[in-house]
Amino acid sequence: MEKQAHRSLKCLTQRKNSKSYGETLKATIWRLEDYLSDYQYFLKNKTKKFFDKAEKYTKGIFLSRERNIERICESQLDMEYFQMQHFISHSNWDARALIDKSAIETSQALPKRKLTGLIIDETGSVKKGDKSVGIGWQYCGNVGKIANSQVAVMACLSNGDFASMVDARLYPPKDWCNDK
Repeated sequence: MEKQAHRSLKCLTQRKNSKSYGETLKATIWRLEDYLSDYQYFLKNKTKKFFDKAEKYTKGIFLSRERNIERICESQLDMEYFQMQHFISHSNWDARALIDKSAIETSQALPKRKLTGLIIDETGSVKKGDKSVGIGWQYCGNVGKIANSQVAVMACLSNGDFASMVDARLYPPKDWCNDK
């Protein structure tokens, strides 16, 4: 009964003209475990379960100012960097099935209106160096020119005042695709 009550509460973190407008999503941490439990099935393989790491990583994203594994692990004392790195980089849980389930649930949660749109757009981040995946000299829309950047293509469902990202894919430059 308590879990159902949590799901029916509205998130107040972005309600205008309230004291909490503009605050971070810290207020939602107490509901996060309930939402994540719906995805446990996807966070495992034949011999291992990864739900505990997924839960810690997701909470770390909410609580950390800088959202990379190293900074998240520094800010959260119960997280081990190499375990988190392995979970994100090498664990063979079914990420595609998890994204698909999330997209279906998002579509079902949107209000029923005649017009629902699928918005597809790229987003780029200018980067220094070459250590992150997919970095290279390519067109970056955020700066409007070719730059050393990392680019992703995003898909978002939009319906009136509601919108949610339902998919994202890294767009690697040609030299990454041709390098075996």
